[in-house]
Amino acid sequence: MPQMTPVPVWPRIQATTRPDGSGELTINGTSHAIETTHLEDARATILERVADIAAKLGRPVRLATTGPEGDWPLIVHPNGTVEEDPDGTPRPRAVEEPTRIAEDTAPPVPVVPRLVRPALTGVEKILARIEAERAGAPVQTCEN
Repeated sequence: MPQMTPVPVWPRIQATTRPDGSGELTINGTSHAIETTHLEDARATILERVADIAAKLGRPVRLATTGPEGDWPLIVHPNGTVEEDPDGTPRPRAVEEPTRIAEDTAPPVPVVPRLVRPALTGVEKILARIEAERAGAPVQTCEN
C-alpha cells in the first residue's frame, strides 16, 4: 500500500529477532525482551506490539528490523498491515551455501554468497494468523 503522507520518524522503533525465537523491541531507547521459541513467533509478537503502538497513535509508524536475513525497514499500520519503508534501504545478509568436496577431486570450489530476501507473503501469513487469533478463529500451523 503506497504512502500518501510521510510517516514521522517518532517514535523510533527498532526490533531484533534471532533464530532461537528471542529478540528485542526498542521503543525510543527503552528495550523490551521478546522471548518465544521460534523465529516466526518472535516476529509475530513484535509486529503485534508495533501495530498496537500505531493504533494508539492513530497512524502508521516506522519499524527498523534486524534478523537472520538482514536489516529491513518497514512501515506498520494501525490495522496491522506491513509494508517496506520506501525511505529505507534493505540490507539482506549473504547466505553461504556449503560446498561438497569429493574425496578424490580437485580443490573445492569457493562458496558464492547468495542474497536472500524474505518474501512479504511470510509477513502476510503472520498478520493473517494474528488477525485470526484475535477473532477467535482456530489457527492451524505447520511445523517443519
